[in-house]
Amino acid sequence: NAGYSRPVGGVCSPCSAGKYKAKSGSESCLLCPDNSVSSLAAVEIAACRCKAGYVGSDGGTCTACAAGSYKMMLGDAACVKCAANATSATAADAASSCICNGGYYAQNDGCVE
Repeated sequence: NAGYSRPVGGVCSPCSAGKYKAKSGSESCLLCPDNSVSSLAAVEIAACRCKAGYVGSDGGTCTACAAGSYKMMLGDAACVKCAANATSATAADAASSCICNGGYYAQNDGCVE
């Protein structure tokens, strides 16, 4: 079955998370594109979703969120900009990754002088 693989003479087992298989047969499961993950027994490449901190279409290329932005969820959602006067490293996966720039301090979900 799709989503499962079976070595010759072996038992069928589901494709592990991060892999998929679109057709029936004994072929091996295929790896999702870099920086994406799928659930167990995924049956199509579109089930490979970009990890938090990465953006792109499901089943496609996932690129890191740029410095100064973050993405907290799996999938094709856009990266979110940090608050004004704050930045983050590339591939940030949480709002808490945004830190105030030099000379600014955190106040009420923002950075002020």
